Amino acid sequence: MHLFPANVIGNCCQFAYPEEKGTLDMPTRNVNLTDHYDSFIDTSIATGRFSNASEAVRAGLHLLERQEAEDQAKVEWLRGTTKEAFAAFDRGEGVSLSSADDIDALVNSAIEEGRAARRTTHA
Repeated sequence: MHLFPANVIGNCCQFAYPEEKGTLDMPTRNVNLTDHYDSFIDTSIATGRFSNASEAVRAGLHLLERQEAEDQAKVEWLRGTTKEAFAAFDRGEGVSLSSADDIDALVNSAIEEGRAARRTTHA
């Protein structure tokens, strides 16, 4: 008679008894986890947040996918803003800053404009 750790039996049972119809059609992967993440998944299952390790991993991948999409959107925004800024500079619409005090004044002005805009938006 062979004795298997509970997590091995649980993983095997996930494949034999899918919780959702069509789960057997899902691709499977074997992953290596650090002790920290293994414990995190076990705790998440024990507290009822997830039914099994696959759900926990899918939730993590969903967050990673969302973060990458947000990062890509930020990069695209920065590229567009940079392009607009250089075009404005080429048209002579740039601001000349010759000292640290000039930079401080410009930054403080932008901060105050942002605060004023938020006050009118939330009023």
